[in-house]
Amino acid sequence: MMAHSIRPNQEAPRWRPLLTGTLADQAAETVRAITTELHKPFTHKGMRIAERLSSQALLHGYLARVWPGGDDPEHAARFLDGALEEVGRQWMRPALHGGFVQVSWVMQHLGAHLLPDQLGAEEDPLEEVEAALEDALGVEHWVQHYDLIAGLVGLGVFALERLPGARARRCLERVVHHLLAVSELGPQGRAWRTPPELIPTTTRKKQQDGGYNLGVAHGNPGVVGLLAAAWAHGVDRARVGPALEEAVRWLLAQRQPSSSLSAFAYYADNEVRRSQVSRGAWCYGDPGVAATLLMAARAVGNAEWERVAVETGLRAVRRPEETREVMDGGLCHGEAGLAHLFHRMYRLTGEEAFGREARECFARLVARRVPGEGVGGYAAWFPREIYTDRVEDNASFLTGSVGIALALLAAISDEEPAWDRMLLASFRTPLESRHGR
Repeated sequence: MMAHSIRPNQEAPRWRPLLTGTLADQAAETVRAITTELHKPFTHKGMRIAERLSSQALLHGYLARVWPGGDDPEHAARFLDGALEEVGRQWMRPALHGGFVQVSWVMQHLGAHLLPDQLGAEEDPLEEVEAALEDALGVEHWVQHYDLIAGLVGLGVFALERLPGARARRCLERVVHHLLAVSELGPQGRAWRTPPELIPTTTRKKQQDGGYNLGVAHGNPGVVGLLAAAWAHGVDRARVGPALEEAVRWLLAQRQPSSSLSAFAYYADNEVRRSQVSRGAWCYGDPGVAATLLMAARAVGNAEWERVAVETGLRAVRRPEETREVMDGGLCHGEAGLAHLFHRMYRLTGEEAFGREARECFARLVARRVPGEGVGGYAAWFPREIYTDRVEDNASFLTGSVGIALALLAAISDEEPAWDRMLLASFRTPLESRHGR
């Protein structure tokens, strides 16, 4: 069903630095300030210790590639060992972000992609993790989250990183099976509804019957990205191809009029929302949707999807900065996420508007730094129902200073930031899988 829209995959141009001059110097200084703080004692508790330590390991892996010759490989191994110890010490949810799957993804990425000489091993330490996930995915009916952060899509992202292994492929096939089983096919296309029992209590009051989430982190765009990557790897194409087309058709049907500040809202069922306008971020809003749709378009070679993705991304570029609701500096809902997504789209398309906006976002990100605050000058924002003071010292990948440092490092180096596979802003090609990259 997809043959009519397929064209050969385009090769992305070689990654190269985006920032130059004083701004590049400030970015490098910021990365070093954050890195220095990572070696100080911290007070995180429970599973968030493993999340922080694995994030720190990931950053040091990239630092070792960008600025070789130092102790970063040893630091990466030490932090990763600490994360693994925490996983063995306590129960952790099987989540790509904030769970033991994140630790496993980082371990795979470091060992196969960044530091194979230091962290690669003859015996595969992640076979047990894969076996456990295969067993969990063997249930007849999936009743947990389907999303990228804590659900099926996130498990699929881990399986993609493990390809071409046979068990990884089986896990990915089961993820696809469950995703299709819990989807709904209607006149507009195929969609995924979050049931009310899986919606946070504060939001559930407005969504008694659940809702169709339009954010990459928790909703339908994340499924589109995963299905596209699965199709590119030849996974169950007979079912994945039609389902992917139906999912994109449904997603694009949710676009709002050009008069709205955002093309995509938080949820498709707008009668339960006070406003149709979403923030402009990775987790929710046009930048995240545009980047993931562009990734999907490149994964399957679909020119029309790419056109819409670029159009949506440029709409996000044109949105006034003061209306974007940028909450902090992080990747999830902050300035680093915007800067990196525009940077990624610039590298994929060559569209100068993306490059200019990425540089402006990076300039604002550097200006946000307050020495002595948070980790390396950045404190993370959280909803009031999670933290009463709404800010927290945080060094994690998704919401903290590690993500900020990774985005800045990608902007001043020629090392491609493959870590954004965890955001579904890029994907691992079949050729890279075969070569272990």
